[in-house]
Amino acid sequence: PVRAGTHLIFSDSQGPARSADYDCTAGAVLTGSGILSRISPYQRAVRYVVTAKHCGGRGAHVRVGDVQVGSVIWESSDADLSIVRIEPLQTTRRSCYPTSAGIRCTLVNDYEPRASGEVFGARNRSGQESSVQVAGTKVPADREIFCTSGAITGILCNWVSAPPPRGLEIGSHQVVAETFSAATRQGDSGGPVVSRDMKIIGVICDGGLPGSGDDTYMSYLPISVLFREQPYYILATS
Repeated sequence: PVRAGTHLIFSDSQGPARSADYDCTAGAVLTGSGILSRISPYQRAVRYVVTAKHCGGRGAHVRVGDVQVGSVIWESSDADLSIVRIEPLQTTRRSCYPTSAGIRCTLVNDYEPRASGEVFGARNRSGQESSVQVAGTKVPADREIFCTSGAITGILCNWVSAPPPRGLEIGSHQVVAETFSAATRQGDSGGPVVSRDMKIIGVICDGGLPGSGDDTYMSYLPISVLFREQPYYILATS
C-alpha cells in the first residue's frame, strides 16, 4: 500500500514546469471525515494522500511503479499543496445462501484500501527502511530535531527549524528548516516532514540546489495549512 514516503509518479499534468512523468513523494495519508465517506464499503476503503501541488495539476494520473493508483482531485489556490484520491483495490467473490427455492448465489464486491496511515520513518536491523504507524500531528519545538522521508533521499533525521537565508525565495505559508548533513533532493517534494515520535509536521515543498549555497535548507508547509483549507479530512488510522 501507499504510505507517507512512497515514491509517486505523476503524468498527464499540464503546465510549463511539469513533464510527462514527474517524480514526487506521498505525504500524509488521509480519510474523509464526513458521513458520506462511511456510507458504503467502497467509500470506507477510499484513501487520500497530501503532496506538493507542483508535482501535478488537477486530474493528473498518479502511479506507484507501473500501477495507476489514483489522480489529483484538489489543488490549493495559494499554497503548494494538492490531494490525490487513492482508489481501493476491488475483488469480486461469489456468495451463496439457502432460500425456500433452493441455493441462491450473487456476486459480492470487496474493497481494500491501497494506502495506509503509516510513514517510512524507521530502519530495521538490516538497515532497510520500514514503516510505522503515524501518531498524530505536531509543531516542532525550538531546536527540536526532526525528520523527512523522501522517495530519493529516504529517511533524514537531521533537521532543525531556521529562518530563511537571505535571497532564498519561499512560497506562501512555507517555513524553513536547515541541516548540516544530507539534504532533500528533487523527487522528495510532497513527502512528509515528521517528528522522531512519528507525528506529521508538514509536507516537503522545496530545497536549495546542490552547490547553490542554500543546499542545506528546505522549505515545507505545516500540516495545519492543509487542515485549515480542507477541514473534512483527517489522518488515516489504518
